[in-house]
Amino acid sequence: MELEVKQYLSTVSTNLNYLSATERREILEEINSHIEESLANHQSVTEILKNLGDPVALAQAFAGNNLSTNQSFNMKHLLKLFSFYTKTGLSGMIVLPFLSILSITLYACAYFVVLMGLIVTIGTILGFSFPPVVFNLGFWAAPNILAFPITAIFGFLFYKLSKYLWHLMKQYISKVSSSHQLLQKKIILS
Repeated sequence: MELEVKQYLSTVSTNLNYLSATERREILEEINSHIEESLANHQSVTEILKNLGDPVALAQAFAGNNLSTNQSFNMKHLLKLFSFYTKTGLSGMIVLPFLSILSITLYACAYFVVLMGLIVTIGTILGFSFPPVVFNLGFWAAPNILAFPITAIFGFLFYKLSKYLWHLMKQYISKVSSSHQLLQKKIILS
């Protein structure tokens, strides 16, 4: 394999560092397969690499498609999405951090709130005295014995809102990377 191709693939690989090793390897194999097919069709390396375009943009296209189509919902995936679009675009410096930080915070709060409600309810049952901290409207405060059911409801709402924001973030990512995805489809079809 020519040095030009090795350097090109190395640049692509470097810009896929937030993907797993398996995902990175599959993408590099797909690009390498395209290059080998094009060489078999008597195209020059320079022409092939020119058609593929900027290796950074190509890596972003593959990574954006990979990250936006991944259906898992967990902290690791949220952090990968945040890392990818913070690195790839200026527009991601406002929208993406807002959505990802809020989503991660609500996701953590969903569990933390329920845990604290459980502690207050168990503490109240065991005779510990807590100030009314769960739900206070100023003129009425929920009894501490209801802390767990109230926080379970809020925890569920926080979780649902977190997941909704996560889906908004994925939609945003899909929209931002649509031009890169068109490039990727062009490569796969050729």
